[in-house]
Amino acid sequence: MSVLQVEREKEKVLREELISELKEKVLKITFTKLNGDVREMFATLRVDLLPIVTLDEFEIKRKKAQSDEVINVWDLKKDNWRCFRVDSILYVDPVDQEY
Repeated sequence: MSVLQVEREKEKVLREELISELKEKVLKITFTKLNGDVREMFATLRVDLLPIVTLDEFEIKRKKAQSDEVINVWDLKKDNWRCFRVDSILYVDPVDQEY
């Protein structure tokens, strides 16, 4: 297995672990944006914190989310859907604040 294949496998495992955590918790994710800026996001996939969306909105989001390199999440501070690249993550911290 090449170094590149190993890195991709690590990212895949990290992505799966993060999605699992995000379905149960709110995480503060610090990552580097494509333009080089560092950003913090209070992210979740907890069903009780997600907005109610129409089927059309869901289909649009689902089509945009078709990448193993990106995770789409609900950003509690922006009150909107956001995404980040798995390979851009700098830190992941659980949020103690109750939501």
